[in-house]
Amino acid sequence: MIMELFDLFFYLFASVIVISGAVTVLNKNLIYAAFALLILLSSVAAMFFILGAEFLAMVQILIYVGGVLILIVFGIMLTGQVKSVPMRENFVYLLIAAVFTGLLCGLLVTGITARPDMTLSADIASTPIKMLGNLLISKYYLIFGMLGVLLLVILIAAAGMARNNKE
Repeated sequence: MIMELFDLFFYLFASVIVISGAVTVLNKNLIYAAFALLILLSSVAAMFFILGAEFLAMVQILIYVGGVLILIVFGIMLTGQVKSVPMRENFVYLLIAAVFTGLLCGLLVTGITARPDMTLSADIASTPIKMLGNLLISKYYLIFGMLGVLLLVILIAAAGMARNNKE
């Protein structure tokens, strides 16, 4: 029963990731695309969580959903291009992308089905989140501080560029 529930959630989140990824790429309204990106990144975090990588799920939520997506939304709001983005549709590029995507999907399916006996064992060593957090805060605190300052500088620069464009 537990394995069936795990499979159900895995396929549910995988389908949400694929659908919201398509909506993100194909939508002309930038706000709707950003909202679909929020759903996509949150579903990836949920996928990490159900696969047992709680630390990666928290990092996904904090950095990508909390940081990068907020910067994207600020950029959209500050530029004033909220409603629609002119999209150039070129059939040649669409055909090249479709062929390349098909080849990559074919390689992925071939790689998965070629060796079904090679699966992950359930004996993966788990590292406690507290130990990882202590390591990141004690050893790598300077890097986290620099990244925070960098994100602040990028936000200020985006606001300044948007202000200069309106004048």
